[in-house]
Amino acid sequence: MKLRITCFLILIPVFSFSQLDSLKGKVKSTYDTVSYTPDYNFFLITREFDQGQGPIYQDDLFSEFKGDLLPKGLFISDKKKEFDTAGRIIKLTSFFFKIGHSFYRQYSYDEYNNMVRETHYSDGVFAEGIDSRFRFFSDSIYRPSVVISYNDEPESFSMTEYFYNDSCRLIEKRESNSFQYNTKRNYGYDSKGNLTKEVFSRWEKKIHYDSLRGVSFVVDSADIYNETDLSYYPDGRLKEVINGCLPYLVKGACIKKLFAYENGKIKTLYFQWMDTVFSRREYEYNPDNTIKKISRFFKDEAISKNYVEYFYQDKELHKAIYIFNDKKAEIEFQYKVDAKKNWIEQTQYVNGKPTYIRKRVIEYW
Repeated sequence: MKLRITCFLILIPVFSFSQLDSLKGKVKSTYDTVSYTPDYNFFLITREFDQGQGPIYQDDLFSEFKGDLLPKGLFISDKKKEFDTAGRIIKLTSFFFKIGHSFYRQYSYDEYNNMVRETHYSDGVFAEGIDSRFRFFSDSIYRPSVVISYNDEPESFSMTEYFYNDSCRLIEKRESNSFQYNTKRNYGYDSKGNLTKEVFSRWEKKIHYDSLRGVSFVVDSADIYNETDLSYYPDGRLKEVINGCLPYLVKGACIKKLFAYENGKIKTLYFQWMDTVFSRREYEYNPDNTIKKISRFFKDEAISKNYVEYFYQDKELHKAIYIFNDKKAEIEFQYKVDAKKNWIEQTQYVNGKPTYIRKRVIEYW
């Protein structure tokens, strides 16, 4: 009798809030460019705002928002995305006009929509290839088994291998390359299939000399760099994440995150070190479940001096008001849309001054 293995897709929980930039209609390509004004500040904070407290990156301020709605980090190139008729990206090009270079990536897929090849080109010349192979389980669950990166130098490569248990859950991810920097991650689960442990280590083959027998042999040597433990409430929601646990540290010296929920959503996120809460975040939501306000409290503060409020217009992020130690910055976004209701122009203002204009040309099938 043939053993049938039933697989269930296990999603490692990522607790963030999404404002996805979903393109409407059958899009063939998008061309995205940003131009900056003299008032642009890379840290998104006006000069009088930075009073020795450290800069605030745009990535930090909008870390709860995913997708392409907001440019991440410093936007230094024009970008063009091309899609096939199934809506899959097949080419991503970055144009660096100031230095006269372009870089693009091409993607191809198998019949199951798995990305099986990613090829990188610099100024039209092959730079790197990435091939992915998948292990096929029953019930139409496909998991990556090997990802190999290579270029035109045969001795240069990197490889990622994935290993699974009989329940199709990932138990080890091993990375190696021609520079002999090898790492692996091991994963553990509870009886319900929840991820409970992730151990990151660096491993390598070492030659061991046995002086008693007078022989040398090769052994695997692994040094644990980091360990993460996760626990859950009885209903399956993430309760606690303990991170930074090195072998020579006591458990209490790890960084801990503790999640508290209300009406099915995260209400409070506590940060602990040495079993002492040093800060926490409080979340508030709009009726449509979009994030309304995030307040940051340090130690035992009763009233937050640091918070950000988010405002929306036509389901797009319209404005954010950031309060930092009684100082205020107002970041506003204005949009122009096309007939398909996709945005084609986005202007950002900080305290009423325009800082950048982002334009997007959309071509439809």
